[in-house]
Amino acid sequence: MTGDPRWRARAREALYNYTTTKELLKKGEEDIIYSHGQPRDHRYRRGGVNNPTQIKALLLDTAERRRMLAQVRAVERLIAALKRDGRRHRVKALQLLYLVYIRHTHSLYYASLALDLSERTAKRMNSALLSFVAREMGWLTPAEAERFDAPPAEGPPAAADRA
Repeated sequence: MTGDPRWRARAREALYNYTTTKELLKKGEEDIIYSHGQPRDHRYRRGGVNNPTQIKALLLDTAERRRMLAQVRAVERLIAALKRDGRRHRVKALQLLYLVYIRHTHSLYYASLALDLSERTAKRMNSALLSFVAREMGWLTPAEAERFDAPPAEGPPAAADRA
C-alpha cells in the first residue's frame, strides 16, 4: 500500500492553515454552545428537525469538520513531540515551525538565517516536520515515513566502500 503522492503539499497546507483551522473549529463549537440560532416561525414542520441548535450540531458533524479536527490534532501531536524532546535540534525545529508555519513571519530560508542554521539543515528539519504530519494523517505509510525521517549516514561515503 502506498500513501498519498501529494503528501508533502497536503502536510504543508495543514501546517500553514493550523491557526485558522483551530479558530474555525473553536468558533463552530462556540456557535453551538452560545448561539440562540434562527428565530422559530412556529409553523408545523413535517419530518424535519425543529430545534435550530440541533440543526447546527448536525451540520458540524460532517466529513469536513472531522478532517479539520484530524489536521489540528496532527499538528498538536507534532508540537507536543518537539516539546517533549529537549535536544538542541528539536528546539530549533520547534522554533522553525513557529516562525514559518504558525506565525507566518519568515520563509524557510530567512528562518534558517534567524535560527543560525544552514539552509540544508532547515530543509531537512522541514522535511521531518512534514513527514511527521503526513504520517499522523495517514498520507504516508510507515515504511515511506522512515525514509524521510532517517538520519544521515554516519561518516563519509568513501569509508563505507573501503569496509
